[in-house]
Amino acid sequence: MRRVSRFMPTALAAVLLGGCATYHAAPLPTQPDLAAAPTNAGAPVKTLSLAQAARRAVADDPTLRAARLKIGIATASLYEAGLIPDPSLGYNFDRVTSSGPGLVNAYSAGLSADLHWLFTRGDRIDAARAARLQQVLDVAWQSWQTSERAQQLYVQLWSLQQEATLLERDIVLYRTRQKRVEHALQRGDVTLNTAAADLVTLTSTEARLAQVRESIIDARSQLNGLLGLQADAHWVLQSPPPVTLLNSQALTAALQALPRRRPDLLALRAGYRSADARYRAAILGQFPTLNVGLTQASDTSGIKTEGIGITLSLPFFNGNRGQIAITRATRRELRAEYQARLDTAANQALALAARLHTIDATRRTLETRLPELRRLAKNADRAFAAGDLGGASYVDIQSSLIERELEAIRLNQQHLDGAIALDTLLGHVPTGVPAKASGV
Repeated sequence: MRRVSRFMPTALAAVLLGGCATYHAAPLPTQPDLAAAPTNAGAPVKTLSLAQAARRAVADDPTLRAARLKIGIATASLYEAGLIPDPSLGYNFDRVTSSGPGLVNAYSAGLSADLHWLFTRGDRIDAARAARLQQVLDVAWQSWQTSERAQQLYVQLWSLQQEATLLERDIVLYRTRQKRVEHALQRGDVTLNTAAADLVTLTSTEARLAQVRESIIDARSQLNGLLGLQADAHWVLQSPPPVTLLNSQALTAALQALPRRRPDLLALRAGYRSADARYRAAILGQFPTLNVGLTQASDTSGIKTEGIGITLSLPFFNGNRGQIAITRATRRELRAEYQARLDTAANQALALAARLHTIDATRRTLETRLPELRRLAKNADRAFAAGDLGGASYVDIQSSLIERELEAIRLNQQHLDGAIALDTLLGHVPTGVPAKASGV
């Protein structure tokens, strides 16, 4: 028995030290981690489709990659919630300082544990598990929003490039007309006011093209940022695929399924379950806490004793009432937040769907008229070449066509942007997000 007692401190120290964590330094990065160009299996990629850009944004967006690491924090919190509290070990030693027959040094040792955690462990684990699910769903929703943003930037960049092409064509026409006007002004065939008006029109169009080019740079840098690329990384876009709008029946069905499909709504539901579990744990926490301990002691006369101690808290003043009130109010607030989010989501989807149908009708009407405008522009080309049409009339006809084509580009962009946003609002898994990682 003495031999066993002799090795007990060593064994206890080995157990305690064996479970200790060790520190490892993790220095912060000293330079950006951005690629100069998109790659595939290490080889540079020159062209990206809309779907490819969305997939790369979900995979490589630096902000989204950092957000995914928060799931590890929630997982660690769940692990912590399931851990058993450490017991407490106490030891007292009293050395005899006076002389007397039969006096020996006294000591007392005790081992105690708080057993109150047994009553709340299940609810605390439920709360942590629901909180982890909420974090997973929050990241899934952020992935959806990243995909949506990448697709909209892609469509915007594509549309701006088409606008720039048309404006460049318009400027060529205006410059041609301006040269003719200058010669006519020298001959005295036109007034100075006419020449000045044409120059103002040319200058205005050039300024408009400069603004579009600035917008192209801004849109490309934002999209490259989502793709984990340097702002000036260049790659070629492909024409975005057409989209089909939902009919009223499909829209109604999607709205009914909204609470089961949208990750942000599912995350709020998980957060509500977590708050509900914390509320239950707080209610259980109002009861007396139980602490049980075993003691062994020896007094100065050498008499040894062993005993058991039980400690109960008396919930007269606190009784965990504060935590109960906090968790109850939190649950109430989360319930209201969920209802508000659900209402907002439904209204946003309905409003956007109605707006998209209006845009689509306008776009289709314009598309039916563009062929006739193009035919008139070709006739104007032939008449101008034959000398049967004046320069001013020719440029006006061509500029009118370009303005309508610019309007068609903008309407098409609004149509695509709205369709992409509506898919996200209705809980449809967006392009680039794997279904198994979508959270639904």
